[in-house]
Amino acid sequence: YLKANMEMLAFSRYTKDTINTWIEQETDGFVNEVYNKTNTMDVMYTTSVADFSMNWNKSYNTSDIAPGQFMNVDGTQKTVEMMTSKEPIYLEDNNASGFAKSFKDERYQFVALVPDASTNIYTYVAGMTAEKLAKILDNAMKEETTVTIPKFSALKVQNMLGPFVKIGLKNLYSERVFSRITSAYTVLRLTGDDIRIQKKLMNKLIK
Repeated sequence: YLKANMEMLAFSRYTKDTINTWIEQETDGFVNEVYNKTNTMDVMYTTSVADFSMNWNKSYNTSDIAPGQFMNVDGTQKTVEMMTSKEPIYLEDNNASGFAKSFKDERYQFVALVPDASTNIYTYVAGMTAEKLAKILDNAMKEETTVTIPKFSALKVQNMLGPFVKIGLKNLYSERVFSRITSAYTVLRLTGDDIRIQKKLMNKLIK
């Protein structure tokens, strides 16, 4: 289904370079490093890279981009390139407001929410659930809104061992195991006579 490829390699500290080069080629240079270390004790790496690349339904023009002041979480300000546009979808809940910007295929949207001045951003993000987000999107208003956002990129690396154990997949990490794995980044490592999942990471890059 995923049309996955398999390749046999002699694992060493240099194996990461071979895998990262393949990932860079498969994503047209968008993702160039998933692995920063490989080990001779590892017996398998499974890597799944999803590259979502699509034009905006309404693209930014050069005239829409200009230097502006962006306020960081700590209250300091920094001059960055800001992009301004008029968007037709306005979003809000009791503690935040935002917008949705459609891609060329309007089934997909970029959604941004900004907590109000009285709401701690970390508390707001920690309390966000799929149900809450779905409710915000269901209550979207068709109201033209002028939006100014910074040009940005963001990288999030998350260790998935905790969430997987939390949903009940404990034996994958505590007992002898070899099963079918599909993930962003999985390392199966030889420990004594056992083969165990030693690391399971998800890397998310927005650019």
